[in-house]
Amino acid sequence: MGDENTENTEGWTMLQWKDKGNALFAAEDYNGAIACYTNAIDIERQIALFSNRSAAYLKLREYQLAIADADICIQIDPKWAKGWWRKGQALIESGDPKKAIRVYESGLEYQPRDRNLIEGRREAISKAAETDASIASVYHEQMVATRSEKQAVENPVTKESTEPSSHAAAPSAPSASDIPEAKPSSAEKEPITNQNGISPEPTVEEPKAADAPSVKNIIEGENVWPGTAEQEVERIRKAANHYAVLHVHRDAAPADIKKNYYTLAKMLHPDKCQLDGAAEAMSQVSQAYDTLNNPIKKKMYDNYVDDMMKKSGAEGKTFAEWEAENGRVELPKWLDCMLKVKGCAFILLFILILILIPLVILVVVLYCILAIICIPLACVQKCFCPEQYEARKAAAEKAQQDYEEQMQYERFQHV
Repeated sequence: MGDENTENTEGWTMLQWKDKGNALFAAEDYNGAIACYTNAIDIERQIALFSNRSAAYLKLREYQLAIADADICIQIDPKWAKGWWRKGQALIESGDPKKAIRVYESGLEYQPRDRNLIEGRREAISKAAETDASIASVYHEQMVATRSEKQAVENPVTKESTEPSSHAAAPSAPSASDIPEAKPSSAEKEPITNQNGISPEPTVEEPKAADAPSVKNIIEGENVWPGTAEQEVERIRKAANHYAVLHVHRDAAPADIKKNYYTLAKMLHPDKCQLDGAAEAMSQVSQAYDTLNNPIKKKMYDNYVDDMMKKSGAEGKTFAEWEAENGRVELPKWLDCMLKVKGCAFILLFILILILIPLVILVVVLYCILAIICIPLACVQKCFCPEQYEARKAAAEKAQQDYEEQMQYERFQHV
């Protein structure tokens, strides 16, 4: 562990051992990192510690130990996608990609849209098909779709190339070459779970076609969301409405809208993405989120979408133009009449103040009375019943401590 002898580790907390293990992992001292993660696990059996130790074992090619720690992650929380991903990577590295495929498919039953599991499954299929032609036959449809998607991004197809050849050979069974080139091992790219944990990829569904007045919500051929930055910029450019921009259903929950917004914002932020059209795409994403995240604006936008669909978008109005014409809030008739009277607003404000002042005075008086009653009772209990007073005080402190611990657990339970 390098400098362990120069540090006083007595009394270290779980987080201190974890941070030390992460530092040693980054320094490629995997044995030292394993020792630190083990010390942290002895203090608290946290799922992220087993995940990190599994990554360290994988670096040392201790495949069975890496699989054992990944199994513990799965036992602790089967819905945590990273546990399945760790096990699948260890199986691939150990030379058992067929079993890795089954592991990834089991994980996808809990998290069907997790990007790491999807990519890991593709990698496992690719590895397995290199030695077993039957794998290529079983997963032919997926491999063809994946290859087509990749070619559509890297090599746009021209009109001439899409014309069928009269001398084309008969289709043959897919071979290992049909499978997309496997990406570098994910265990090398993302070995460590940081102290704050890594949020899982958002779970999203394909938007309904009915949400778009004239243009499809997503680019044809898109199988996994989110795609690459280039794909997302092109998809957003062609999106017909705010729902299509954020890739959500019209009845999507606010949490799903927020997740998709953050996913796109991280990908298309000007500091990270310098592609042509990325700034305009990010502007559309922000505008869509500002509208759909506000319940009142969202309701008005739904009315706008319905109106445009009924008229088939003939008028070509933007939401801002439609809102200017139809966004006036209808007030009750009696209130509308009163507001038309000159000076009526000031009279209503004065009456409201006169009503509120006695209520404020009443609340203050009640508070003072309760304070006068409660303070002497506490003093009497402290003087004549010190044991009960101390027990009550200790119970209050314990309740506060339990509450803080519960809040901390809920905050870091995904780590």
